[in-house]
Amino acid sequence: MPRRRNRPRSARKISDVPLADTKLIDVVSYQHHPDHCNPNVNYNPNKTKCPRGITPSRALNLLKLGLELYTFSPVKERDQLPDSVWAVDFDEGETMVYEAKREGRNSLQYHGFPLLENDATRELIIKRWSDRLT
Repeated sequence: MPRRRNRPRSARKISDVPLADTKLIDVVSYQHHPDHCNPNVNYNPNKTKCPRGITPSRALNLLKLGLELYTFSPVKERDQLPDSVWAVDFDEGETMVYEAKREGRNSLQYHGFPLLENDATRELIIKRWSDRLT
């Protein structure tokens, strides 16, 4: 069966509550995923790569703001941090929505990538950020 490309992704569940331990926001870290940022790597066409203009420090700031605005996946009972955090960058002249994925269950490190335009979660995140930042 051939792989479908650029298929729309359904919206994921977004938490309605802040982190139980907000001190964790200060200890999370961000690491660029080397395959997401390397233009020479053949990468899955259903995935996106990091835009060249975003720095690791900017990505970390967006990650922390996403945690503060609780635009993240529901936190499982066994974990203290969510598996996914979403952030919106309005500074690029266009609205970019990023998803940061946790590196592992016990990790405090995330790596991120832009959401595709056809990802239904994208509009939900933009609305939540717009509502909470005004």
